[in-house]
Amino acid sequence: MKKKVIPNTDAVLDFIEQVEKDAKRGRIPRALPKDASLEERMKYSLCKLFVRFVVKNGLKAVELSEMLELPKTRVSDLMNYKTDKYTVDRLLSYAWKLAEADAPTKEHLHLMFEVLSGPVRSVKDTKKIEKELQKYA
Repeated sequence: MKKKVIPNTDAVLDFIEQVEKDAKRGRIPRALPKDASLEERMKYSLCKLFVRFVVKNGLKAVELSEMLELPKTRVSDLMNYKTDKYTVDRLLSYAWKLAEADAPTKEHLHLMFEVLSGPVRSVKDTKKIEKELQKYA
């Protein structure tokens, strides 16, 4: 078993300072505010699909831009959760393009739509679906 290394105080302070600098330069993805609307949460959730796909597959922005047929700057917006310029519909259309190449994304979208468009479910069924969706969170 590996021994956990705890960084010293100076290392932690240096890290925090670097994060603050990066945040001022706009290099850190936006966090979802606690009082975010349903639309903002949906957009954020869809962006997570793109980020997860890129990280999982070790892609570069240019590769994702080709896959989604988007300019690199637009992909950068998605990767940094800058969704002000996008509607939920537009983000969903990009997610469906991604789903054509990625089975987990396709399954995630199908489950999401099953939950949204399906009939009212029992608590037991709802918990089962939520548990399944947590695999992709």
